[in-house]
Amino acid sequence: MRELARALGLGKSTVHRLLQALAAEGLLDHDRASGTYSLNLAVYELGQTAAGHLRLKAATEPVIDDLRNRSGQTVQIGVLRGTDIIYVERRESSRGLQLFSSVPRRLPAHCTSSGKVLLADLEPARFAELYPGIWLPGLTQKSITTVAELARELDVARERGWAHNLGETLLEAASVAAPIRDPNGRAVAGVSVAVPADQLQDAGLNRYVDLVQLGARAISRRLAMVELPTRTRRSPM
Repeated sequence: MRELARALGLGKSTVHRLLQALAAEGLLDHDRASGTYSLNLAVYELGQTAAGHLRLKAATEPVIDDLRNRSGQTVQIGVLRGTDIIYVERRESSRGLQLFSSVPRRLPAHCTSSGKVLLADLEPARFAELYPGIWLPGLTQKSITTVAELARELDVARERGWAHNLGETLLEAASVAAPIRDPNGRAVAGVSVAVPADQLQDAGLNRYVDLVQLGARAISRRLAMVELPTRTRRSPM
């Protein structure tokens, strides 16, 4: 601890409190016998998650700009965390819906189109683990409110390769989404186009589905090619 305090330029008591807080969060292991702290698997997993988000950001940026311009609507990228969808990227159209002020933004996955395409990719055992009950919370009167109804909709989404949200998050909003897949074919994110609910009708629906599926395939291809820059340590002179 003395060496760490010296390296950080902090007092030992401050460093001790920081180490205790990190251990309490499960990011460090504390050997009480020796008084030492060490990094654990959670830190590695956190680093892998951060790298995955950086890779996803690099793969999506040019595609969602183009998708926003071609659709004239707001485009979002969402990732699944438990039973929630977290929107990590968004491109807002001046002519489209103003959905929320900033990202990241968290919503119940079963109420969103991106959440549905990601839930549809889960193994049955994982889905049952996430949704062990019968009822689901709804955000509007159009939201899915039972696990059985959600399972039926996911079957449809899995078969056709896309999902929609028809007023299930906001009554005036609708969206369509398609899955972004990693090189192993696993759905790692969803890309969605959000439109006013009254515009997602018949031919309009088909147009947005075509656009979002093209965008999802383009991002998936880029995801397989993106390499993050590595930091190299300079050798001492």
